[in-house]
Amino acid sequence: MSAITGSCLSSHAVRFSELAWANLEATMENIIGRINSLSEETVTISQRKNNPAGFMHERMMQMIAAHQDRLTDDFELGLLVTGGSAPAFHLRNISYSNPDIMVFIGKDADGNLVQLMQHHSQMSVLLMAMPKLEEKAYRIGFTAK
Repeated sequence: MSAITGSCLSSHAVRFSELAWANLEATMENIIGRINSLSEETVTISQRKNNPAGFMHERMMQMIAAHQDRLTDDFELGLLVTGGSAPAFHLRNISYSNPDIMVFIGKDADGNLVQLMQHHSQMSVLLMAMPKLEEKAYRIGFTAK
């Protein structure tokens, strides 16, 4: 083999080695990204399992925001617990106490403050449009949809 041919082969080998190394680095970054994603997903699933009221709150916020967006200016969001004898009330806030309690805060037809506490597994509520209590219809504020 001549010196020129050996030099060309050596140059091609170096370029191939650089390309192989770059591909290996990209593959490793991809694998690490997948591992991190799976780890985050596992944490999320664990949090949902250990704190179902918080997860229920997230889902309900999305549904309530969508329902509220469809209301006209003359109506505000109302809530009725189905299967019970309590009257519907004007919803003002929803919170939760992990791991299992949902809390609905609002006003009754006379403007009195009401608070409903319910186990997340017994949730059966009806969202409804109710005539506004004040001059301006109340809207529950959401920072994310």
